Amino acid sequence: MMRDCRINTIFEGSSEIMKLFIAREALDPHLRQGAAAIDSRSTISQRIPAAFKAGLHYAVWYPLRWMPLTLEVPVGTHSRLKRHYKHIEKYSRKLSRALFHAMVLNGPKLEKRQLLLGCYVDIATELFAMSCAVSRTDSLLQKDPQQSLSTIHYLCSRGVERIKQLFHQSKDTKSEHRGYKLAQELMGEVESRQ
Repeated sequence: MMRDCRINTIFEGSSEIMKLFIAREALDPHLRQGAAAIDSRSTISQRIPAAFKAGLHYAVWYPLRWMPLTLEVPVGTHSRLKRHYKHIEKYSRKLSRALFHAMVLNGPKLEKRQLLLGCYVDIATELFAMSCAVSRTDSLLQKDPQQSLSTIHYLCSRGVERIKQLFHQSKDTKSEHRGYKLAQELMGEVESRQ
């Protein structure tokens, strides 16, 4: 059973494929916004207006990711769930900034930063799980106001801690470079044996 249980997480590569899919979906709006500006196949006369348009978009979008706007919690939300909504918003904004920074710093090479993208996907997954759990708990509280909140408090506090760890881990470029170097060495050994 111990040997065979691993297949449930990697059957046909589904979890790894889903991570790549989530990363692509997160980056896609940025790629659509700036792709025409950096497309080397386009002429300068095509690229300049595209760069100007992307610049205008990010001149508005980026500052909004830093501004502490008041969160519009759905009307009727249980007061003890509001802090969880605020955590979800806070870390969603931080994730969007981190993805943008990674794109700016890495450009097309970002697709090769698999550990970094993996951290960001895991953060997004935690945020999604927290969002679903808070929403479900809120709907249960509408039916039974005496419902226990210990499970949602645990789930969200554990999610916040995991998100903090993943953001910290995403900054560890030394480990990523060592892993990449090791993979290159191992591939070189395999090729030399053939």
